[in-house]
Amino acid sequence: MSTFEKLADLPIEVDGYTLEGLRAEVSSGFERLSTVVHLTGGGLEGVGEDVVYDALDHIAFQDAGPVHARALSGRRTLGEFSSLHQARAAYERDYILKKLDENHGNISRTAEVLGLERSHFYRKMKSLGIAAKE
Repeated sequence: MSTFEKLADLPIEVDGYTLEGLRAEVSSGFERLSTVVHLTGGGLEGVGEDVVYDALDHIAFQDAGPVHARALSGRRTLGEFSSLHQARAAYERDYILKKLDENHGNISRTAEVLGLERSHFYRKMKSLGIAAKE
C-alpha cells in the first residue's frame, strides 16, 4: 500500500486559502512560474506548490486570487484534493462565474475577456455545468 493510499482518508478542515506567486530563472532566458497554495483550517496551515500548469494559467490563477473558497471550504479528506482534473474544474467554474458576474452575464464580452471564441466558451460553460442566463 502506498503512502498516499494510507493517508487518503485523513480528514482535513479547510477555512480558506491564499495564493503566492513565485518566479525563478531556471536557465538562460527561461522563467519558471508556480503558485503556492496556503490552505488554512483548524488553526493550522498546509502548503502546496502547483507546478503543473503553463505560465499563462499561473498568471490568470494568481491574478484571480482566491475565487473559489466556497468550493474548498468545509470538511474533506486528503484524497478529495488528489484529483487535478477536479481541482482545475472547480477553479475554472468559479473563475468563469466571477468573470460572467463582472460582465453582467454578457457571454460575448466574457468570452472576449477570457480570450476564447464564443462557441468554445459556450462548450466550456456546458462542460462545467454553467447555464447561460437569458
